[in-house]
Order: sequence, then structure tokens, then C-alpha cells
Amino acid sequence: GMVDQSICPDVITYTTVINAFAQQANIEKAEEVFEMMFQDYNDYGNEAARPDEAAFNALVNGLAIQQDVIQKRKHQRMKRQRDRTYKGDPRMSLEQEKEELDYYHSPERAEKILKRMEDLCSNGYLDFQPSVWVYSSVLKTWAKSGRRDAPEKAQSVLDRMNDLYISGRNPSVRPNNISYNIVIDSFAKAGKPKEAEALLRELSESYEAGLVEKGPNLISYTSVITAYGRIKNKYWIQANKAEAVLREMQKLGDPSLRPEIIAWTALIDVYAKACIFGGEKSHVPPMECLERCMDLLDEMIKENVEPNIVTYNTVIKAMAFSKHEFDREKYRDRVVALMKERGVEPQKYTISVLSKIMTSEQQRK
Repeated sequence: GMVDQSICPDVITYTTVINAFAQQANIEKAEEVFEMMFQDYNDYGNEAARPDEAAFNALVNGLAIQQDVIQKRKHQRMKRQRDRTYKGDPRMSLEQEKEELDYYHSPERAEKILKRMEDLCSNGYLDFQPSVWVYSSVLKTWAKSGRRDAPEKAQSVLDRMNDLYISGRNPSVRPNNISYNIVIDSFAKAGKPKEAEALLRELSESYEAGLVEKGPNLISYTSVITAYGRIKNKYWIQANKAEAVLREMQKLGDPSLRPEIIAWTALIDVYAKACIFGGEKSHVPPMECLERCMDLLDEMIKENVEPNIVTYNTVIKAMAFSKHEFDREKYRDRVVALMKERGVEPQKYTISVLSKIMTSEQQRK
């Protein structure tokens, strides 16, 4: 019989349902509805169901949401297993194994959706090309996957975006600083500061050349600083390189790039690691690293950036856990006085580490 066109679902209806499933991290269902929509348009001639970019983006975004949900469940599971009273089976259930696989393969699934979009565009099925937002969603799934190859894979998606935009094949894929930041952060988390900083430079140059709308922002620079803190050797050298990034932010004189608490604390953390782990080979006495931490604390305050408890804990940790001999009490008193003066309340952790310093000083004497 005849189909009543007035009750045919259109692309908005389909996308709403896809979105609802995607938000619940139910990708299988979301994909099923997507296929129904495509069939409705392609096989049954329902023009109103012609897929648009929002439908594709809902699908790719759903994969990123699914990653978050799986990750959260995994953390909860690990937390339960760390609990001494845990009586459950420590092995993974089949469902959990499937989740792990889903998590691992999310980026490939996202790339597949993107590839399909590109193919449909080139075959004239769609009258739009995937924009920067769909590509950025794909970048996100790589960055979240935590896989060893994630930063390089994300970088190759970014390179493709640049290539498509510069060659004029897809003007709507012009990368922005958000796309770059996702990849910079991915390298930073993998402890690859050289690559993260190279991308920061590339973003700056692209901005100068008018290829991207906005240049590096606070997030871009801060990610590179944290990247140096993830390298487990030549700590003093890493700290110096991280500091050079913060100094560059200051030199640029752009008010939107004034280092904020996260950047300062990240830098202090790199020096704190040099103080704790920097062995004799680093040729830099831990005292100097600790002095650096203290100087940076003072400088922050001068720059009107108020250190918070995390900043103070980072310095206290450096004093407590350094394997070297020095007058810890002197430094401890300086930090405690500063906290009092600035009205910062210590946490349980702060108190326990401070008492560790007291005990070790008493033993030393």
C-alpha cells in the first residue's frame, strides 16, 4: 500500500533517537537506527531522511561517550578489587572483556564512520563534506583510547585535515586550536614532549599563515609543560625545558596567555620530580631544585597567581621524598609560614607528609 508521507520520520527524528542511544553509550543501537535512516533514504526514497552531518557526528560522538562510560566502570571495578574485603572473582567477565575490546577499537570504528562519510560525499550521496567537528570527534576517540599508537594516529588524522583544507578539497575541515590541542595533549599524556612542542610550534606557524583561526591558547602551552614532567630521566633538563615554555608564554605579552595556576603548578611539579628522582648523574644538587620550587612559589604570588593546596603539596612532597640530605626543617617552615600567611588550609595528605619530614629530621639529628 501507499506510505503516508506525513508520518515518515525525517533526519531530525532519526538523529534524536541516534543521539539518545549514543548518550547512553549504546553504540550498537545507535548504529542500527543510523542504518534504518540510510535505508529509508536510499532504498525507500524518503528524501526527508537524507543523512546530515549531525547524524554522523552523533554516532562518532557516541563512541567517545562510550569510552568514558567504559573507563569509569573500569576504575570502579579496580577500586572495588583494591578493597581488602573484596570477595568477587578478580577475572574479567565476558561482558567486561567485550567492553575492553570495544574501548580498544573505538577509534577504528570512528575512522570507519568518517571514511563512509567521505565516500558518500565523493559519490554525490551527500551535499556536504565532513567538517572540522566530525574530524575532531575522531581525534577525541584516539586521544581517549590510551593506546600506545594513539598520539601518532591522531597526528595522522590532523595531517589529513590540514592536507584536505590546504589543497582546497574540503574547505570545511579547517583545523582549529581545539583539534591541535587534542593531539598535543595526547602526546603529552604519552610522555612525548618533543612531539607535543613541535605541534605547538606548528599551530603557531599555521596561525601566522592564516591557516587556523586561533593560535595556541593556555591549554596548548600547559599541556607541553606537563609533558616534560612525564619523562623519567634527565629531570633537571626536562624542568629547564618546561620552564622555557612558561617563559615564552610570559614573553608573548598576550593577556590570554598569562600562565595560570595549572601551568605554574605543572612547572613546579617538574622541578619537584628533579628533586626527588634526580640522582647524582644529573649533576644538579636537589637543593637547587628545591630552591627553584620555592622561587617559583614566590614568583607566582608576585604575578598575582595564588598557589593552591595542590601547589603547596607538590613542594612539600619534593622536600619529604628527596633521597638527599639537607635541612628540611628550614624549607618546611618557609612553606608552612607561607600557607598560613595566604590562608591555605592543609589537607590530611599535607599533614601526613609534613609529619614525615619531622620524623626524618629527628632521626637525622
